[in-house]
Amino acid sequence: MNQTRTSLVSVLLALGILLAFYLWILPTNARIQALKIQRDQVISERQAAETSYATLQTLSADLSQSQSIQDDLLKAVPVGYSQDSLISELFSLAQNLKFSLSTVSFSPSTGETGAGVLQISASLQGSEDDLITFIRRIEEADRLLDLKSFSVQDFSATEVIFNLSLEAYYQ
Repeated sequence: MNQTRTSLVSVLLALGILLAFYLWILPTNARIQALKIQRDQVISERQAAETSYATLQTLSADLSQSQSIQDDLLKAVPVGYSQDSLISELFSLAQNLKFSLSTVSFSPSTGETGAGVLQISASLQGSEDDLITFIRRIEEADRLLDLKSFSVQDFSATEVIFNLSLEAYYQ
């Protein structure tokens, strides 16, 4: 009887271990597998998010650069005549070289490409030596200006009068 009891206890113990295995270890293993799958999905989503973030940073830098280019283009070819800023820029250019800007006149027209063109006639008085510097500064101005023609008249021994014909563009 003692041996039967030991055998019965051994069988019950084996059944208890199998029951514990099926009730506790297998579900735990299934949860572990589900968590591994979930972890792999999170890692995949994180990598996708990092890639998207890097792409967005690149686009942001490009947009910033594009905005800067767009701002420069709007200065060069503004919307509307923008005569006030044009007069101010011409006056500033002339004043820096000690020219006297005596007259400025504007006449809008349409260019060959259909773009808006503002014909400008300006008369300046100053040193003949500074004329080349003034023309270079016109070429380097923020506003896109084309020098179409100029004429020079003697005024005095040290000063001459320059008549300029320019074109500025607008949208």
